Amino acid sequence: MAGTRLYMNESTVSASTSRPARPASTAPLAPAVAVAHGITTIGRVTANDGKTLKIEGIRGATTIVHTTAKTNVLVFFGTRVSEVALGARVFVLGGRQADGSIIASFIVGG
Repeated sequence: MAGTRLYMNESTVSASTSRPARPASTAPLAPAVAVAHGITTIGRVTANDGKTLKIEGIRGATTIVHTTAKTNVLVFFGTRVSEVALGARVFVLGGRQADGSIIASFIVGG
């Protein structure tokens, strides 16, 4: 029985030359976060008053990004809008407004 392996699970023992399928994970999944908007701007932070950011986009245009109490922020050394450093490169997800500004759902970067 060279090359044969014994496999045992909770109820059976079997001999096989192939590996059994792995059972589906029973670990709980992280809660899903609904994102209804795509990446609406990518660029460098040129101004930050703690509630509103100015982002110089990768094509040179400036976009105003408004935040709310529900805006999620994940940047190096911070999780608050006020901690987003000038010069930081960020991705902003949110809803684009009629005036071209964005109300941010997420701000990610460093």
